Amino acid sequence: MMLYTQIAATELAGTEITRRQLRDKYRVSDSKIWSALHVLEKTGAVSVKRRKGFESVFRFNPTAVELIAAYEEDVALRRRLPKSDDCYILSGDTDEWARVRKHNSVISVFTVKQRVLRKVNGVVV
Repeated sequence: MMLYTQIAATELAGTEITRRQLRDKYRVSDSKIWSALHVLEKTGAVSVKRRKGFESVFRFNPTAVELIAAYEEDVALRRRLPKSDDCYILSGDTDEWARVRKHNSVISVFTVKQRVLRKVNGVVV
């Protein structure tokens, strides 16, 4: 379970809490709390109520759990690797691949012949 999911599930709607209080409550580092709060704020699960110096007060919205669930589903879809049946190969793509392969082989043959001619004629590059 991700930290932001755990925070959204355990904190009540309307709860106002600071970063330090979250760090002490969940016993994690500042960087992990900042990352979790960034995700929570980006999804709209929390809002920054007031900022005082370095300290911010985060207020949890009533729909925090649903917003985080939708976010996790979106992230899971984006991270899913495509299966072989998801990939469609178009005939235009295969034609392009064949053309590029032939072009590359012509260039490599030309380069080899050019190298041999330079060696035979004593041209130093």
